Formats: sequence, C-alpha cells, structure tokens
Amino acid sequence: MGALMDETQMLQEYGTSGLVNPVNEMGKLGRRNVQHEQSDSEDAEAISGERLKAEHITEDTTCAGCPVACGKHVEAPDEGIEEAKIPEFETIYAVAPMQEVYDVKETIKTNNVCDEMGLDTISFGVTLAFARECYDRDLLPEEMLPDDPSLLEFGNDAGVAELARRTGLREGFGDALAEGSFRLADETTDPEEAEKYLYGHNGVEFAAHSARGLKGMSIGYATATRGGSHHDTRPTLQYTGEHDETTEGTPEFAARSQHYTALGDSLTQCRFVSEGGWGKRINDRYRDAINLATGWDLTTEEVEEIGERIYNLERIINVERGVASRETDTLPHRVLHEPIPDGPAEGMYCPPEELRAMLDEYYTFRGWDQEDGTPTAETIERLDLADVL
Repeated sequence: MGALMDETQMLQEYGTSGLVNPVNEMGKLGRRNVQHEQSDSEDAEAISGERLKAEHITEDTTCAGCPVACGKHVEAPDEGIEEAKIPEFETIYAVAPMQEVYDVKETIKTNNVCDEMGLDTISFGVTLAFARECYDRDLLPEEMLPDDPSLLEFGNDAGVAELARRTGLREGFGDALAEGSFRLADETTDPEEAEKYLYGHNGVEFAAHSARGLKGMSIGYATATRGGSHHDTRPTLQYTGEHDETTEGTPEFAARSQHYTALGDSLTQCRFVSEGGWGKRINDRYRDAINLATGWDLTTEEVEEIGERIYNLERIINVERGVASRETDTLPHRVLHEPIPDGPAEGMYCPPEELRAMLDEYYTFRGWDQEDGTPTAETIERLDLADVL
C-alpha cells in the first residue's frame, strides 16, 4: 500500500489533470492540431490540474474501496454546472490546447457535454482540431460549413462545447464531425492535402502522448492493435526518461509494454493502480497474484507469455480483417515529415527511415514476417495459437 500511495500522489491530488503542466513543460503536449507541442506556461496553468483544484474541484470520487481516489467532481456555476466529472488529462489536451482554447470553464463544459452525449473526448477533440486546421487552410466545402463558420476558428472557446453538442445530435456540421477525422478528410476539397493534417492511426485519433516527442509512442502507436491508443504501449516510463528520445531497444520496450497492457486488461486491472502498486512492467508480483488467485504455478516468463499470446491473437484477427500489415503499421504525415517546430522538444519527429528500422527490429523481436508483419508459423506454434486460424 505504501508504494501505491507514494506513486500516485499526483492522481490523489488532481487526477490525471495533474499531467498538464509537466507534459507541457517537456514541450510534448499537442497544440493547434499538433502544429506545435507547447503552450505558453500561463495558458497551460489556466487549464491545469492545479487550477482545477484551486477553483473547481468539490470532492474526490473513487471506485469501490480504492484509496487513490483519482476521480474528482467539479463545479462551474457560470456555465450552469453544479456537479460534473473532472476533465481528464486526455480531455484537456483534446478540447483545450489542440483548439487554442485556455478557458478551464469551457473545458469543463465541453467535457460535460461529451459525457452526456456519450462522446469520446479524445476522438471528438482531435477530430475538431483537424476540422479547424482544414477550415484554416480553406479545405472544407462551403456547403459543409456551419451556419456560423467562426465556430471552426482556432481560439473560439464557446465553439468547442457547441460543436460537441451538435456532434452528439448529428446536427449540421456535427454530422460530419461524428464520422471522425479520417472520414472527414475524404469530404474535403482536397483529400490528399487534408490527410497531411490527420493525427491518428488506423482510424483512431491519437491521445495526448506525443507521437513525435516520445519514441516509444512512435513505434507503439504504429503497431497498436486498436489504432491510436495509449493503452497498448504505455507512456508512463517514457515520462521518466526511458525510451523517450532514443530508438535503441525501444521496439522491444514497446512490444513488452504491449504484453503488459494485454495482461492487465485481461486481469481487468486499473492501469493506475497496477502501475503504481505492482510495477510498470510484468514482474514477480503479477506472477504471485495470479498464482495465488488460481492455484497455478506460473513463472514470471510464462505470465509475460500470456500477454504476448493475447497480443499476437489480436494481430492475427486484425490481419485476417485486412486492417494490419507492414503497410498499415505507419504514422501520420506530420509525425513522419514535420519536426516539432519549437520548444524543448524542437526537432523531434519520426522520419520514415527511422520508423522502418524500428519496425524491422520490432518484427524480429516478435517473430513476425519482415515483409508483411504477420506472425510467422513458428511464432503461432510457439504461442499455441494454431487452433485460431
């Protein structure tokens, strides 16, 4: 319990919103549809966990029996909100700096609208940021524009919550936003040009953890079985300097992190409690817990192989569905061709040749075919997956 409470102090205080200031200080927090990756410190502070705690948090909330209590309730009386869920770090990124919006009350409002409408805040926010850049570059057909086109201007605070409402109702331009950024790109006046401003993988918009500024996320996103998810390869260790700015050993790190998350999902573990309390890699504590609960006698290596087997099974399913191959294990144009232009992470990106080299190493570690990225017959046999083919 001591290790868990020590490791989760930020979550206890601010929930995940406590990440806003430190990630922004690293220059790895997307702004203006990731044209930049750092906001002015005053702007970041205005939407930070510290600001939320000082002015808007009313109480801690928790899953049953959890001492961390990373959930928080907030209020924003000026917006007519007496009780709402706190915006998570991912939400803040997607609906605030990605939109050039730094009004925390508008962020609370947008988050609440998305919750009520059942919208994923990452996909909604990144899709809207993409739409705003397309509007800025005159790529949206005039007949598609909302009645008030200024809603699509970067910096339009109130427009974010309003367009979230319209998205939930599929009303006007909200109908286009509801399809997500990848389908929206096809409806622009120049789809090939618009695709340069997408930020996601396999139809899923990227989370807040920089695909340019964190090398583990570069290869992790490219090989994620669920698209642009930060719950395949985890960013946590990268924020403490492991595989953040080097490709050496990073493909293996990403693959083993994917084993970790596949195992944790199957155990239905809270990611924060498992990382904070048991460890950020599969280790003897996971082995001991599984053995005590089941009566099995697994080694730590066999526990990791469970995660490896799950991830390979997911890959096989994706290959059979035609959504996974060497060709699809890629990254957006901006990540591959546009270095971060300023801030502490200036110059960072993942050029095509770097991604190709990481994929070579990743496939070798995994035992996947170098040409098409499918698990080889030997890997399928080793992991006892032949019966699923």
